[in-house]
Amino acid sequence: MKLEYKILLSIYIILGTVGLIAGFILVNYQNNLRLINFKSSGEAMTTTIVASMEKDMIDDQLGHIDSVVEKVGQIEDINEVVIFDHNGIVRSSAELDEIGTDSNDEGPAAVIDSGSLIWRSEVKYNTEEYCIIMPILNKPDCVPCHADVPVGQALGAIEVGFDVSDLNHQTRNQWLLIGGFGFVGFVILGGALFYVFRKLVARRLANLGKMAAQVANGNYTVRSMEKGNDYISHLGRSFDDMAEQLDKHNRELLALQKDLEIKVERRAEQLEAARNYTRATLDNLPDQIISVDLNYRIKSANRAMYERLGLAQKEVIGKFCYKLTHNNDRPCNECGEECPIDGIKETGLPCLVHHKHYGQNGIVEHVEVVASPIRDKDDNIVEIIEIMHDISDRVNSENEIKKHAAERTELLKRLISVQEDERKRIARDLHDDVGQTLTALGLLIGNAAEELDNKGKITSEKLQDAKKQSDQALSDIRRLVSDLRPSVLDDLGLIPAIRSYIKDRLRAFGLKVNLKVKEPIPRLRPEKETQLFRIIQEAGTNILRHAQASKVDLSIVMHNGFIFVTVQDDGIGFDSKDKLAKNKWGLYGIEERVSNLEGSLKITSSPGQGTRIKIGIEVDEDDDNIAG
Repeated sequence: MKLEYKILLSIYIILGTVGLIAGFILVNYQNNLRLINFKSSGEAMTTTIVASMEKDMIDDQLGHIDSVVEKVGQIEDINEVVIFDHNGIVRSSAELDEIGTDSNDEGPAAVIDSGSLIWRSEVKYNTEEYCIIMPILNKPDCVPCHADVPVGQALGAIEVGFDVSDLNHQTRNQWLLIGGFGFVGFVILGGALFYVFRKLVARRLANLGKMAAQVANGNYTVRSMEKGNDYISHLGRSFDDMAEQLDKHNRELLALQKDLEIKVERRAEQLEAARNYTRATLDNLPDQIISVDLNYRIKSANRAMYERLGLAQKEVIGKFCYKLTHNNDRPCNECGEECPIDGIKETGLPCLVHHKHYGQNGIVEHVEVVASPIRDKDDNIVEIIEIMHDISDRVNSENEIKKHAAERTELLKRLISVQEDERKRIARDLHDDVGQTLTALGLLIGNAAEELDNKGKITSEKLQDAKKQSDQALSDIRRLVSDLRPSVLDDLGLIPAIRSYIKDRLRAFGLKVNLKVKEPIPRLRPEKETQLFRIIQEAGTNILRHAQASKVDLSIVMHNGFIFVTVQDDGIGFDSKDKLAKNKWGLYGIEERVSNLEGSLKITSSPGQGTRIKIGIEVDEDDDNIAG
């Protein structure tokens, strides 16, 4: 319901209530006034009747009393006249059948006892009447007849009933008249008030309400244009001031909002750029990085982690870290490895642990895990960042170093054994070859001396045999010396020493050796030449002892500051992965010598395919640049 109709209804309710109250007061006042007049007339009439009766009783004309009662009862608007004695017995009445009866009415008895009149209303004979009951008092003139009753007390009572139908009818007519005029006035006055209110108040308030709605919808430019001095005008001007202030603040807020939007947009771009930079940085790091919650579930990971696992993002996020990195169904600490998450939960401090991770195809990776806690504003640990650095190469290097140390120890033992064997061989060769030759030479010389003593001359054959034995001893000694340290290496250099070695040792045992030298080959420092010669010598010794080869290709090339030596045989070959097995110690000696020269070595071999050894040695500034 609209406000103006609510106000109209309120006006009508107020006017109706006021009209009813005013009409009730007016009608009641007039009714009371008529009743007062009616009572006054009734009391006067009853007093007159009583006075007439007293006179008739004094004059002893009792029959006249009944006549008076009968005549009074016939008067219009008088319904009844009844006279009671002091016992309440009807002594005279307009209704003859009531005379002599006991009224059993408390009204007359009360009046007789009190000596005061009363008024009462009742319906009698289907007629509404208003009755007055007045006492008949004992007066001095009545004492002779009523000596037993004190003067002033009631001898009886008279009741006169007045018909009030007309009076009530007048009251109802008055109510109808007042109601009719009041309703018409009510409608007219209410309509007039509503019109005035609507014009002066409602429409203006409605206009303010519409403007308020527009302001609420964001239109701060509306104005009421009120110019009067009444309350609504003041309200309108206050509204205009408010709208103007809102418009001003709105413009300021719009400007501030625009500025904030620009700042937020820039900040968002900066944050996005920072996020992208951080993500790009993390994704370009070789280390694997993940964030894990306290329940071991992965929340984020960088590209290196996805690539190592070979999984997509949706297959990693939310999964247990120990499941993806260790292929376990429970945390690391339950599987014999230290868990960084549990360590941080216990101490609250960063920690470092070493793990074995299992990648694609079951490849084992040794990783160094650095874990750090991430805390919320209440300093509670909510996440853990794990940076996993692959240290497999380092671990393998350490293992290789340990392995080489063990091999070096074994090699030293082997070298000592080889040295002893070499001493034994030299001693055996000196004993078997040189010793026997010298013994034979001594015997020949002794025989020659005996013949000289006996015959005085030495035969030619004896001397020729002694000459052969001495030559053989000299050759054996030279061979032994050459094996220990070839003099040609010191005198002529590396290439002549190699040619001499090929001729005297390799070809002497039936090997077909093809030597290719791309000259010029520079002279090297003596110790470097010696090492390189020993490498070639060791390779030849291995071929003679183990390869069962018939042909050897040996090339020596100078290129880009390096001397490259390649030894290729057509022997039985071996498994190159087992180069340190029994009877392969010579190859390890080659490796050690190449390592001492800080050179490169590549050994290629397989069973039945022969062996190829390629060595690279750098020529430095200390080497003489003299053609070999």
